[in-house]
Amino acid sequence: MLVATAFTVSGAQAGVAAPEPNLARLVPANYRVLRVLHARLSGQTVPEVVVTSVGPLNRYELHPADVQVLSWDALAYRWNVVFDAQRVRYGFGPLIDPRAEVLIGRIAFVRLFPAARRELVFVASRYGGSDGLTELVVVDFWNGEAGIDYLWSGNWGATFRVAGSAAKPALVVSAPYRTVVDSHSQPVRTYQFAVGLRGGFLRVLRDDRPWVGLFVTGTDQSHGAPIGTPRSQLRVVGVVSHSPAAAAFRVGDVIVGVTGPRVARKAGLLGPALIDEIAAQHAGDRVGFNVRRGTRYLRLRLKLGSLIDPSASATAPSIDSEVALV
Repeated sequence: MLVATAFTVSGAQAGVAAPEPNLARLVPANYRVLRVLHARLSGQTVPEVVVTSVGPLNRYELHPADVQVLSWDALAYRWNVVFDAQRVRYGFGPLIDPRAEVLIGRIAFVRLFPAARRELVFVASRYGGSDGLTELVVVDFWNGEAGIDYLWSGNWGATFRVAGSAAKPALVVSAPYRTVVDSHSQPVRTYQFAVGLRGGFLRVLRDDRPWVGLFVTGTDQSHGAPIGTPRSQLRVVGVVSHSPAAAAFRVGDVIVGVTGPRVARKAGLLGPALIDEIAAQHAGDRVGFNVRRGTRYLRLRLKLGSLIDPSASATAPSIDSEVALV
């Protein structure tokens, strides 16, 4: 049974008291409270209360979950729910679907903006069949209202840590990296990207996934082969302007080998081995490409870009299932 007691705010505002929130009334009906955390998110006298909870099995045989933030209203002398992940609509539905199996992972309070308040950062992983989706959410609180400042969705299993300095903090996210040709198999590796403040907004500051700038299709020396053929060579069918490949590759080149500082793991990967070898490298690595151009064999060396480079973010993937963008 949850009992309403009083707690006292310490520090400069010592002596200001508010009752503990009646969670039995504020959390969704029949939900079980998992964590109760106190944090000064909006700079108000009384810290906010962050509550995570889990619900009973629903008709889909799944356990839903929720994240709520409660704020003390001194005038009305009550706690108000200022953020409820199940009730916030983002895109085409709620931020956290109350019909899904959801696990709430790490929660942190980070001062990502130059202000006295902190932002709420958490990860929520939603189960879906043999795979799932993880979301990283950054919520800011200003004048008693909550707003989503950053949202990332990716493969199940993503985690984050706080890095950088007190003056320039960042969130470093680690997530499974599945290429387009390996989207339903094991990840090629774990990749990292950093989120921080730039130009007044939270943006991806760096991403270690490699960017070459080529449209390729599987091939061998005698006839065409689907892009999913594990041992196929790669024929260049398009070169992206202003990409790392732009000055070195030509349409019609055939990539017969890749040499880089990192080695792709083979277990569980289904796509072409050469694409896996490229994906195993990191942005900034120098990689050698063994290329057949007509009757000649060349060795082209490139410094790989990143998937956040302008030429990468401005290039749409191919709609042809036998063509991959690397």
